[in-house]
Amino acid sequence: KELLFSLACCYSKMSEYNNAIIYFKNVIEVDSSFDRAYNNLANQYYYKKEYEIALELYNKAIELNNEVFSYFINRANLYFYTNNYDNAINDISYIIENNNDEIGSLLYRGYLYQCKQDYNKALSDYLSANEIETKNQLIILNIAEIYILMNNYESANNFIKELNPSQLEIENLIPYYILLYII
Repeated sequence: KELLFSLACCYSKMSEYNNAIIYFKNVIEVDSSFDRAYNNLANQYYYKKEYEIALELYNKAIELNNEVFSYFINRANLYFYTNNYDNAINDISYIIENNNDEIGSLLYRGYLYQCKQDYNKALSDYLSANEIETKNQLIILNIAEIYILMNNYESANNFIKELNPSQLEIENLIPYYILLYII
């Protein structure tokens, strides 16, 4: 089983998804409860943009082991790329509720809410992330952007002032510094 799994992973790393699929399926034939094989098989279909098959396989991996948060992230990514933001939010929310290391998940969920134009919930997640990791320039940038999208320029200005240009690429900051001088 492990040898077949390793071989399948090698094919996957070489972007030979069809061969990887064959070997991951062989692994599952040997051990139908091997959750990592289902997840990796799902990834191959995801790479091939065969999302319905990938979704079924991610669901099976999660059914077999719902304690591996990367399975939820993979499925959330699939939902994101198919514009199914609500299901992606549900998967990321599950991770937040069950994992202490939640800053990345808060940022991801905030971004998903932002994609849905639910700016209040996006802001809530970004502010929560900021409480965990203050002075993180990307978090501050996200908060400022949400305030701008909400037409709350005063609050945006307060966060823009916290930005440190030496920690971010200047191209990312130009629109915010222009806004700082306008408001």
